[in-house]
Amino acid sequence: MKGELDSDAATVGQLKDAGLNLNAAGEVSNAFVAYDDATLGCVTLSNTVVTNLALGELTEASQDAVTGAQLFAVSQELGEAITALGQIHTAMDEITTGDAGVMYFHVDSTAADAGASGTNALAIGPNAWPISTGAAAVGDATVVSATAGLALGAGANVSGSYSVAIGQGSLADRPNTVWVGSSAARRRIVNVEAGVAGVAESDAVTVGQLRAAGLDVNVAGNVRNAFLAYDDSSKARATLDNTLVTGLRAADLSQLSTDAVVGGQLFETNAKVTKNTQDIAGLAQTVAGISTGDADLKYVQVKSTGSEATANGNNAIAIGPQALAKGGGSIVVGDGATMASTGSGIVLGRSARVESGAGGEGAIAVGNAAYVSANSAVVIGASASASKTDNVAIGGVAAASGTTTVAIGANAVASATNGVALDAKSACDRAKSVSVGSASLQRQIINVAAGTSSTDAVNVGQLTTMLAERDALLASLQERLAALESA
Repeated sequence: MKGELDSDAATVGQLKDAGLNLNAAGEVSNAFVAYDDATLGCVTLSNTVVTNLALGELTEASQDAVTGAQLFAVSQELGEAITALGQIHTAMDEITTGDAGVMYFHVDSTAADAGASGTNALAIGPNAWPISTGAAAVGDATVVSATAGLALGAGANVSGSYSVAIGQGSLADRPNTVWVGSSAARRRIVNVEAGVAGVAESDAVTVGQLRAAGLDVNVAGNVRNAFLAYDDSSKARATLDNTLVTGLRAADLSQLSTDAVVGGQLFETNAKVTKNTQDIAGLAQTVAGISTGDADLKYVQVKSTGSEATANGNNAIAIGPQALAKGGGSIVVGDGATMASTGSGIVLGRSARVESGAGGEGAIAVGNAAYVSANSAVVIGASASASKTDNVAIGGVAAASGTTTVAIGANAVASATNGVALDAKSACDRAKSVSVGSASLQRQIINVAAGTSSTDAVNVGQLTTMLAERDALLASLQERLAALESA
C-alpha cells in the first residue's frame, strides 16, 4: 500500500511517479536534484547540463533561467553591434580631416550647430556650447561654462568647475559635484550598490544600509525616527532634549556606581521616605498621647537644664530644650529644634530647623542640624538641606537647592532644575538630568538592558556590536578602494 504519513514506507510506484527510473532488477538509472541543506537556498550541480528549459522571461525583475538559444541570440546581436561600431569608427575616421567642428554627428535636427569654444572642449548636439577648457556638452542646448565640466541631456547646464549635470534640465552650479536634476526638478538615484568602507570613506550610502543601521524610512522617503548622537567627536557628552529614557535595568546603588537610576528605584526610595514620614507622624501621635491634658509639659522628662520648649501654634507639639513649634499642628522634637514657620511641618533632631518666611507647609526636617526653607520639602540626615518647594534631600550634608530636585546620599548635591543626584558625593548641576557621581567621582551604570525604543539608553554591548559592524564595513570599503586604485 502507498505510504501516506511521513513515517510510512514509500512504494516503488510512488518513487516512479516522482520521476525515479528503476529497471526490473531494482537498479536506479537516474537521480534527483536536491537542495544543499534544509534552508532551500542553494542547489549545487556537478558540471551538469540542464536541458529542455522553457524560454526565460527577459525583464529587469526576471529570475528565470536563460536558455542557450536566448544567449546565442544575444551573442549574435552583440556581434552585429560590434560590427556596426567598427563601421562607425571607420566613418568617423573618414569624416575627421582636421576640422573638429563636425555638425551634429548626424543628429536629426535643423537647429543651430554646436560650438566648442573652450580649449580641448567637446560639443555634441544642436546648440551645445562648452565654452571652458576641457568642458564637454552633449545634448540639445547644453551649456558648460566651467573648467572640465560635463553636461549630458537636453538643457543641462554646468557652471561649477569639475562638476557633472546628468539629465534634462539638470543644473550643476557648485564645483566638484554631480547633479541629476535641479532645485525645482529632483530625481532619485536608484539601483545604487551599497557603499563600502575605504581609505577615503567616500562611497554613496543606500537607503537599505541606513535601514540596516536602524533608520526608519517609509516608502515616501520620509524619516520617522532619529539616532542619538554625541555632542562632539570627543564622545564625552550626549545632550537630550527633554527625552524619556526607558527600558533601563536597575542601577547598582553603590558608592562607585555610575549606572543610570530607573524610576522604579527612585519610586522605592520615595516609598521609604513616605513610610518614614508616616512613622514620624505615628511617633508624634504617640508623644501626644503621653500628654495628660497639660500642653505645656516641660521637656517631657528629658534631662536638661536648658530653656523650656515652646508651642505657639494651635495643636502644636514641642519636645526638648529650647524646642519651638510656631506653626499650627507642627511637631518639633529635639534640643533647639525649631519650626520657625507658621506652616504645619515636622522637625526632629538637635538644631533641626524649618525656616520662617518660607511657609514651611508640609515641610519635614529630620536629623541634627537638618534645614528646610520651603514648602513640602523633605530633609532626612544630619546637616542636610532643601531650599525649594517639593525638594528632597536624604543623607548627611545632602543638599537639594535647585527647583524640584532630589539629592540622595551623603554629601550629594542637586542644584539644577528637576535634577537628581544619587549616592554619596554625587553632584547634579544640569537641568532635567540624573547624576550618580561628579566631575571627580564617576560611577558606572551597570546591568543596563539593551535599548529597544528611541528613548532607551544604549548599553556597551549594543555600542560594541555597532562599532564592530562599522569596522567591518570600513574594512570592506578599504579593500574595494584598494582594488579600484590598483586597477
